[in-house]
Amino acid sequence: MLVSAEAIDLNNNDSSPVPLIAGDTSLNITSTLLYSQLHGEIHNLLKGYNEYGMACVRSATMKKFVEKMYQAHYNTISSRSKLVQELFLLHQICKAFYSYNHKYLNLSHQEFRAKVLYPNIVYALVRYFNKAHKFFRSNLESVYSEYKNQNYGIIQRYASSYYLDHEIIRMDVLYEFLGNALKQFNPLTLDNVTHFYKSVFRNIFNYYFRKNQEHQTSYSSFWDIDSYASQIMNTPTRLAIYRDVLYKLQVERFCQTSPTLLQLNYNFHIFKNVIVGNEFQNLFFSTKTDVFMMNDEHYKLMKVYQQDDDKIISEIKKLPIIYKLLKCVHIINPKSKPFNEMLIKPDVVKVAVLEELLHPFKNMLSDEHIYPILEKISNNFVRNVLSGEYINLLTLSNVRITQISFITQVRKLIQLCLSEIF
Repeated sequence: MLVSAEAIDLNNNDSSPVPLIAGDTSLNITSTLLYSQLHGEIHNLLKGYNEYGMACVRSATMKKFVEKMYQAHYNTISSRSKLVQELFLLHQICKAFYSYNHKYLNLSHQEFRAKVLYPNIVYALVRYFNKAHKFFRSNLESVYSEYKNQNYGIIQRYASSYYLDHEIIRMDVLYEFLGNALKQFNPLTLDNVTHFYKSVFRNIFNYYFRKNQEHQTSYSSFWDIDSYASQIMNTPTRLAIYRDVLYKLQVERFCQTSPTLLQLNYNFHIFKNVIVGNEFQNLFFSTKTDVFMMNDEHYKLMKVYQQDDDKIISEIKKLPIIYKLLKCVHIINPKSKPFNEMLIKPDVVKVAVLEELLHPFKNMLSDEHIYPILEKISNNFVRNVLSGEYINLLTLSNVRITQISFITQVRKLIQLCLSEIF
């Protein structure tokens, strides 16, 4: 089966429903299981989202759900290879999540994928679908190498842009695959899954680099400029200037819609909300004499979210450990410690956070008034950041904090968050 970028429908940017229809027995079964097994936890996690992060269910809950999926679809998949079985169940789960969002959650496309779809799909993929996990990773790397050899100029211009890198390019493609392509094709209907999914990845790469191309006459051969220039001995200076300007505009425009950078920014706001949430804002604005400013929630929001997202990402890139963590899917698991306990001490991190939070309040209020509130915020931040699992979407493996410089970077992260309200 051949597949095109149009067939994959990667331009779908809304959380469109996957309706349950008569005769679609597999999806009906999966959707019923998903609701009965996961809905309770997801609902509770979403209610506490600002504190706990992604709405990823517990390991025991996900394990039970996957086991029931195998049992419910046994007659359909029992005669197929283990890889095809896993691909089919992931395909079903992805479709069911979209239907679940449409019927019960009604979250926006980005919010649904960031809070619910990605953490649960990635967690299930890493923990319970080992063959599919290795299969996706292998095919992604293979196609990326192939694409890079054939289109080196385009990739280098993206990778050398002001905040893209090779890892983000590959992660963007995997995000596009998990968010759109995974739900569209039933693996049981494919003759050769390896050839087919490689074709899908090739088309996503092609879509990725061309998705924002303008279709006006003056832009129609935009992506062919390098190949054209290489065929002539003397590239006209004007063409070279136009080429460089167009590439820069193209890359800057794409960075605004990069799935990985959108997710990174979204994750940053989760951490930031723990620091400069309602308690901190109320404490800070209580130091002002303007009663209107103290009580006007709209004013607070304007102050907190005034910075430009591009500037924020640029600043976060200067904090490599934080940058790496924010690109991950963060799965909340109180029993898991994503750091080297010999190097990173939660109490030391808490003190660093508390000192940075206290700085804006020097000589403003008595310690007895502000210290308990800021200590609670520090505890919440440490509990959120230093618990659970950080899964790199590219390698589908856990990322651990193993450098003492993490504490210094946390201080700078707090300063960055606070700079948005001062």
